[in-house]
Amino acid sequence: MPAAKEFRISRPGPAPSRETAAYAASLWLAASFGDAMVGGHPYASKKGISWAAGAGRAFADGKVIGRGADCLIIPIRTDGIGEVQGVQCINAEGAKQTFGRIVGGCLLLGNTVDLEVDWFVAEGWASAVSVVFHHRQGHAVCAAAFGKGNMENTPGLLSRRYGPRRIIILREAD
Repeated sequence: MPAAKEFRISRPGPAPSRETAAYAASLWLAASFGDAMVGGHPYASKKGISWAAGAGRAFADGKVIGRGADCLIIPIRTDGIGEVQGVQCINAEGAKQTFGRIVGGCLLLGNTVDLEVDWFVAEGWASAVSVVFHHRQGHAVCAAAFGKGNMENTPGLLSRRYGPRRIIILREAD
């Protein structure tokens, strides 16, 4: 039986006061991406997510998430699958803080090649994971829009960039 692999969470250093895009990049580069590492985070466990699902895990500093917080690091990607333009950090209690840019980005999960499957837009990462993998068993695409403010922009971005048959917006009741 092979020895258990040890996982370590990196510490990228304190958040710069002004340039959050640079801090977002440093968090993403410092993150650990193993399924056990990400799936073992308290927030992922609470949401029933036991694998990486496009996310990483690292320590981060922020006014909302706290200093040296053990966080999921969720990439906000240009056009959903491009370069990382920002990250959303989620601490163990579920507090969320974004570094970098949200507008023009999202995180696409699922089979983006099949334009005939249903495409969805959800507010956050856990909802997007749940739609694609819990409810549709991988036969869908869902964009995490990273907040209500980006929910209106994301369907247009997906339509222009990918041209899926239809896009369903999932509004949360809060």
